[in-house]
Amino acid sequence: MVLDNRNKIRTGDVLLFSGSTTTAFLIKFFSSSKYNHMGIAVRLDENKRVTLSHTGKLHVLEINAISRYNVMTDKYTKGLALTDYDDIIKNYNDIYVRHMDRAYVRKNFCQKIEIFLKEHANVNYSSTLGPIIGVWLGCPLFGIKREKDEMFCSELSAYFYLDVCGKMPTIDKPAKLYKPDDFLYPNVGIFEGVEYSVYIDHVDSSVALVIPIIVGLFFVVFISMIFPRHKHLR
Repeated sequence: MVLDNRNKIRTGDVLLFSGSTTTAFLIKFFSSSKYNHMGIAVRLDENKRVTLSHTGKLHVLEINAISRYNVMTDKYTKGLALTDYDDIIKNYNDIYVRHMDRAYVRKNFCQKIEIFLKEHANVNYSSTLGPIIGVWLGCPLFGIKREKDEMFCSELSAYFYLDVCGKMPTIDKPAKLYKPDDFLYPNVGIFEGVEYSVYIDHVDSSVALVIPIIVGLFFVVFISMIFPRHKHLR
């Protein structure tokens, strides 16, 4: 049975995604998180303008290495995109939402979101695992300066709230070190309440079990190739 409570999601809320693919498992491992992707909820009216109304069509501001339809450009693209919620849920089994405190929804809130979309329209997903490994190590490998050409999802989300709301979302640390779990309760910041599930499509238990085993065997083989066993001389 599929749970879908999208009607509870508001513009500005943070969305956290969990998938069951091999890539998802690796991202969760290296980011020490139970989520492998995240984005910001953005509702658009019939003229494709950002709206606070629940009647607006739900989209997700995200950055991804996978090509998907971007409503900002009306074409398929990689990198930053405003993706239809119906398209993005096809790739995940669990989606959680955490509501942004409405005290931060000021008069020019929607306009600031549109400015952010325009200024970051050409940002691509990180081309190497370096930034993600930096999150795992707790130390950015390429400095803390904001890059205008590449970001990963939680980094983009942190900058979104900094630009639109005027402060970092939860923890006072560089955006390059943010991971999805930093947006969860009890980290408060600009959010209210506890995150909760708005979409569940249960994955086959055999798939959830087999993927970690396959990845683990891969690492065992890889390490054995790097460090071969020495034969004892008689």
